[in-house]
Amino acid sequence: MLRSLLVLLLLCAILSLGALGQSVPVSDSLSPRRYLLSTVRVIASSPTDAISSVKVIEPDAASGAITLYEVLQGIPGIGNTVGSKEESNLRIRGFRRSEVKLMVNGRPLSNGYFGNVDLGNFGAEGIADIQLIRGPASAIFGNNSMGGVVNLITSDPDNKSLANLSFTTRRNNATRVAISSSRRFSRFSYRVSAARNNSDGIVLSENFAPTVFENGGVRNNQQKTQWNLDGELYFEPDAFHRIGATGGIGYIGLKRLASSVYEARYRQLKDWKRYHGTLMWEGILSGSVGTGAMIYYDGGGDRYQEFNDPGFEFLAMDSVMRSHSLGFSPHLQWRAGEDSEIQFGLRLESKYSTRRDNGYYLDWTPHNLNSYNAFAQWQTRVNDSFGISSGIGISAWNSDVRDRMGVFAEPSIAFNFKHLGGAESNLSLGRNTSFPTMRQLFADDRGNPALKPQNAWKAEIFHFQPLGEGKPRAALETSLFINEITNLIDIYDGRFENIHAVRSYGGELGILLAPLPNWECRMDYARLEYSSRSDFRLTESPRNSFAFETRIPIPLKIWLKTQSSWTDLRYSQNSTFIYQSLHSYWKHDLSLSRKWSGIHVSAGLENILDADYETEYGYPAPGRDFYLKVSVDI
Repeated sequence: MLRSLLVLLLLCAILSLGALGQSVPVSDSLSPRRYLLSTVRVIASSPTDAISSVKVIEPDAASGAITLYEVLQGIPGIGNTVGSKEESNLRIRGFRRSEVKLMVNGRPLSNGYFGNVDLGNFGAEGIADIQLIRGPASAIFGNNSMGGVVNLITSDPDNKSLANLSFTTRRNNATRVAISSSRRFSRFSYRVSAARNNSDGIVLSENFAPTVFENGGVRNNQQKTQWNLDGELYFEPDAFHRIGATGGIGYIGLKRLASSVYEARYRQLKDWKRYHGTLMWEGILSGSVGTGAMIYYDGGGDRYQEFNDPGFEFLAMDSVMRSHSLGFSPHLQWRAGEDSEIQFGLRLESKYSTRRDNGYYLDWTPHNLNSYNAFAQWQTRVNDSFGISSGIGISAWNSDVRDRMGVFAEPSIAFNFKHLGGAESNLSLGRNTSFPTMRQLFADDRGNPALKPQNAWKAEIFHFQPLGEGKPRAALETSLFINEITNLIDIYDGRFENIHAVRSYGGELGILLAPLPNWECRMDYARLEYSSRSDFRLTESPRNSFAFETRIPIPLKIWLKTQSSWTDLRYSQNSTFIYQSLHSYWKHDLSLSRKWSGIHVSAGLENILDADYETEYGYPAPGRDFYLKVSVDI
């Protein structure tokens, strides 16, 4: 690891010498872009805030994506698949779902008993940006960020209209109806939204080869109807303070769960629900000191059932799960000088889960997991060309079966270089961790309360380069990374153990071209390599992935958008933990959109060539699909 980090430091030194050898760049005419979040301002546009590079994805209003799972499809370096319980499994640079931290406006989302946040249950409406941190994560994010951070930034309330009504329909009666309203007044603002999402299951490709347990056509057992209600309210008593509250609930009465096409399992979820609430306060104590605090809660539960027959009559497994997560996070920001800032903060979280079934848990069996994190981060600009950011996080954790506190440190440092013409380079290095999930700790059949947190030393070099004179008509961004990961948790001899050490490395390349006015093209490529001291493999993570996108205007004020992506071979585990190989595939999409005053209409074809491919072993993806979306401002 030390040799690899020295190579990265040498590359950074070469970049920095080139930057310092140039004259001071011309100041950007645009002020730095920052987000005043409803909670702690934990992310933003500059690497000095986030330590490593920030990839910003703006959901396309013309897209037919119904959920965030669909929004995060086809992005090189980002894997988003469907798992054994019809849940989304997000992977960043090969890291697994339980190692990725998801947040909304800086508020962590509870990953529940199984360690996963299902993005398939989150609608895409009201999301302004999706900010991805793939390299070392800053100390201000707290722990559990080993695999990266995904922060969903909601849109600010505005007065463009009283309300917005949107309707999206796809193949096989997949529909989403949503209505939202947001307004800003002199002292307060609000946002409220309600949605209904229905699906009768995906239609498989005509090239799908039927198996003993799946004959093709409409995918077996994949129906659901989901309801969501969310709201936000903010009050500003004066120019120096802000008080806010958010809350929401999601509910699915019955959700059938598709199984692997290579096995016969009949399963469903009943009474799935998720609810959340947040209270926050922000204030300015003086011209150089700001502070705030947040109390947040996530809860949910469901009833999981397995049957012995395709008619869902003879019950084999009946399991009820309830989970709750409560957190408290105060912070303090001190501007120590014109170009220097120090942040301090705490994040205290307590998770509680209880379950009962007709197998291992005949009585309600509760467990709790507590984590404690304190952080300090300092950032400064030495001059117009050079900036430094460094931080340290100290974390501890315990549980009801482990009184002894486990304590560990998460240091980080970044060097930022601004060059002539708007070019920018960044080198970041840090250590991030990921706690065991509650299932890995407490499951009666495989749990191990003695598990250690997983951790990774991560390093990244990132460079952004505008191409061309004057207004940039093209730009290039590239990154190189290496991750030294230890204490990875996996099944060994029927029990969860810290048994793997993995070194992953690779890079990404992105090119943006605008050859003609209003004509944009973007190409992205990602490469992922890894080595392991065991037989561990990075599953559902291709070695190579590629995407190409164009957006051009055509007659009648219609916009045409095309997307093509290629995904390399991948490994995936079956239900007996045997590795299988999934073939590579191309996927092509096309959409048309048109705006009128207050009306936005879009239509598209997805998987135009009806490619047959699997996201995970035994879980085929949709075949050719279409969508129609209408959005109206009232």
